[in-house]
Amino acid sequence: GPTRAFREKGIAFPGLPLLPVWDGNPEVFELDPDKLGLPNLIIPAGSSFDAVGVLGFEFGGYELWPTALTVTPATLPVPVRARVPGEATVGSLNLFRLFDDVDDPPSVRFDGALRNDAVVSTAEYLRRRAKFARYILDVLRAPDILAVQEAEKIEVLQDLAADIAAIDASVTYTAFLEEGNDIGTIDVGFLVRDNVVVDAVTQLGAMELLSVDGSPLHDRPPLLLEGRFIVGGMPAFPIAVMALHLRSLGGIDDPSGGPRVRQKRLEQAQSVAQKAQGFQTTNPGTGLVVTGDFNAFEFTDGYVDVVGQIKGDVTPSDNLLSGPDLVDPDLTNQVLSLPAGERYSFIFQGSAQVLDHAVTSAALNPAVTGYAYGRGNADAAVDLINDGTTPANLPLRSSDHDGLVLYLDVTPPEITLADPAVLWPPNHKYHTFSVEDFVTSVSDNVSDLTLADVFVTSATSDEPEDAAGGGDGNTTDDVVIADCQTVDLRAERQGGGNGRVYTLHVAAQDDAGNVGTASFQVQVPHSVKSTALDDGPAYEVLSGCTAPAAAHAKAAEAGQDPAAQQIEEIPTAFALSPNYPNPFNPQTTIAFALPEAARVSLRVYDVTGREVARLVEGPMGAGTHRVVFDASGLPSGVYLYRIQAGRFAKTQRMVLLK
Repeated sequence: GPTRAFREKGIAFPGLPLLPVWDGNPEVFELDPDKLGLPNLIIPAGSSFDAVGVLGFEFGGYELWPTALTVTPATLPVPVRARVPGEATVGSLNLFRLFDDVDDPPSVRFDGALRNDAVVSTAEYLRRRAKFARYILDVLRAPDILAVQEAEKIEVLQDLAADIAAIDASVTYTAFLEEGNDIGTIDVGFLVRDNVVVDAVTQLGAMELLSVDGSPLHDRPPLLLEGRFIVGGMPAFPIAVMALHLRSLGGIDDPSGGPRVRQKRLEQAQSVAQKAQGFQTTNPGTGLVVTGDFNAFEFTDGYVDVVGQIKGDVTPSDNLLSGPDLVDPDLTNQVLSLPAGERYSFIFQGSAQVLDHAVTSAALNPAVTGYAYGRGNADAAVDLINDGTTPANLPLRSSDHDGLVLYLDVTPPEITLADPAVLWPPNHKYHTFSVEDFVTSVSDNVSDLTLADVFVTSATSDEPEDAAGGGDGNTTDDVVIADCQTVDLRAERQGGGNGRVYTLHVAAQDDAGNVGTASFQVQVPHSVKSTALDDGPAYEVLSGCTAPAAAHAKAAEAGQDPAAQQIEEIPTAFALSPNYPNPFNPQTTIAFALPEAARVSLRVYDVTGREVARLVEGPMGAGTHRVVFDASGLPSGVYLYRIQAGRFAKTQRMVLLK
């Protein structure tokens, strides 16, 4: 089959003494069909051909000038495989300077430099969005989380998300982007589908400086997304994705500017390594993906091993510049899981090379089920970027980089609790039942599981609503899930009966982030034993762990007005209140309201976006909650506190004044 030239380890020939040398692939030559009168052809990379002609030399390189030419074109596009049930996907795509048709005013960086955008025609903007929409849908198969590089601003990503939804209404993306330091205003961001709950998106290292001259170290600062894949209706699988777009290799061989380029690439890699290590140290149960355009190969370029520094596996003697190993346990570059012939995402001067990577933490590695590049950009002819009408060419050459997709198995591991207890309570209208009654042990695959981590998600009855002989004992009110851990089960049946059998569906999550489900049967008999009725199929009561129904039932039993009681006890909307006092020293109280039970994340950040405290992290019941923040160990200044509860998110400012 056809072979192709690949970038190899080292500095391009002639290289430097004692360091790896790459020969530059001198076997690469140009095929120039129209030199001797044949028509030019669009030939995808990876094609094979037969030719008769002249081998010439022009403009510093060898060229083949054919007089007869037959081409067997490679097939494009080549989409990544479809995900299988239980899989989620994380992708990355360089958007190749995706600018809109609006001339935005210049903005000023923190170091005083101006950021100026580029402006394209409306026709070009629409064409490029259409090509990206098709590439993301048809070639990358709409990753659940897509890290993007070289986007002008968040409105561009929002426009692209709208284009995707217009083609396929089932694919709904939300855009995230933080403006960075790039002079040309290109930034990194995310498109996130609605089966992912986003807890936080944080820009990292925006104020870090390059040691050489004090300029910003990160032109496009890393962007960290923390969230959870929704599995079985619950936000159950924690995930973190760090999006990168690092300094290119441009000018790295230049006698005057080269040393600065090399030092910047090293310091950026060391900065990312520190951030990755910090995350996996403080969040051992959450898998981390560091992905994006690394502008670096899977091996050293001879000057700096950027990917090696980030993943914590570098050989100093192979590099002109090298830093300490900052990562333990090492990260894994998923590119290396591919066959050698598939390790490329970009083509430069005829040589295929990897610039786009997905590097995963030890916590995530067991969940990785695959890795692939969506072919249709790097191998396609450059001129196809201008073709926005031909259906077959629409997803081709949307960018100069191929996008990547990482596959993850997010199926919850099975959590085996103790054999379910069969309870025989005294006969009464409601039997109040807690998960504490039967959660006594867990299997070996779940560690550090406590009662607080276990909650009831739904319950199933063995009889349909309004079954014969049931009377008021057969309604959907027969099961009331009070606070996700206690359940009211109605046992009484008018005219006697054989009681009820309930199946309680339970979910649990341990400190390491493992999530699983289990089911328990509970029999609540009537005091009068009679012939069992043929009650027919079961019916299910789904709660979503909401408390209003519980408040209603308890108020009704107490003879109170249920509506008034619910308004008094249960907030009607999510809310995050201003902290009090503000300014404060050193403690302040933060209040928030939940109209229903939700998994809550409440975190505090300084003005650079660095997280300084996690006040709440886990499931909480409906109601008004108050948390005390103690800033004794922090300096005076402005701080931000942000809540994420289900799909509700809000940020407030507070001032610590010592």
